[in-house]
Amino acid sequence: MVHTCVDTVLEDLEYLEKGLFFDRGDLVEKLKVELRFLRTFLWCSSGWRNCSDGGYLRSHLMNIESVLRKAGEDLSFARDRAISGSLNEKLDHVVDDLLEKVEASKVEIGEDFIDWAKHSLEPNNAMSGEVLVEFFDCVLVNLKDLLKFEGNLILSLKEQISALEVKLRFLRNFVIFTNRQCSGYENIGLFFTSIEDAANKVAAITYLCCLQRTA
Repeated sequence: MVHTCVDTVLEDLEYLEKGLFFDRGDLVEKLKVELRFLRTFLWCSSGWRNCSDGGYLRSHLMNIESVLRKAGEDLSFARDRAISGSLNEKLDHVVDDLLEKVEASKVEIGEDFIDWAKHSLEPNNAMSGEVLVEFFDCVLVNLKDLLKFEGNLILSLKEQISALEVKLRFLRNFVIFTNRQCSGYENIGLFFTSIEDAANKVAAITYLCCLQRTA
């Protein structure tokens, strides 16, 4: 399983949430949703780090990953204190700070998704079958999160989003079957590249809907 810096933050958040170290459960849940979308962005970026404008992308990613690493360090330290029984204060300020920084990067991330959706991946940058299935799982979680929003735009697209989720789940299962039964085929990498391109576009659409979810 691929583990990103977002996963570490999510794991620590969930542990501390169970220990009742937050007063604002609604903000924690909002942050978790934003982090799950951010996790998908980081997955998508893995195939685009060597693109023509990769210098900007790498700088942009470094800023995001730096924010996540700092939050991860703070939450991991708090988790260690919680385990030892020495954590006595609430941690809502950590959630507020991270949520503010994640939301500040959303417009740029949306622009990245739009740019990526206009291009196709090169086969040598594509994910393997196993990793591609995990990427599908991330996008499917985003679709489920999207369906929980109540803005007019999301409500008007609810049937299409549900239908997209069904199709994406079918494609995910087909990748599992293909990876098991056809791994020796010469052009399997090209097939996975095409599938990843499709999943990237779904991720882009989902993220852009998330940006407009209150509309």
